Amino acid sequence: MDRDEYVRGRNVLKRKHDEELYEHAKKFVLENAEYAVGDFVTDHIGTILVEHITIAYGFNKEYPEAVYKGTAYTKAGKPFKNGQTKSVWASNIRK
Repeated sequence: MDRDEYVRGRNVLKRKHDEELYEHAKKFVLENAEYAVGDFVTDHIGTILVEHITIAYGFNKEYPEAVYKGTAYTKAGKPFKNGQTKSVWASNIRK
């Protein structure tokens, strides 16, 4: 094995590891998510109808958390006319 083969092999292993780690984090987040697609969630900025759930690592956090994405709604309970969308981190949700 020469240096190029070593580097290519290392890169393949790193990529595979990163993909497996992401899938593991995604499974953890989806199994522990408090809200599901179709729910309304509110944070300090506003309310959204959850259309998609992704994962993210917050600053200095050991575990990933859910990030809910969807259409923003007014206080009257109607979607904004411009179709505004936003994201709400699980740690920012008002209960």
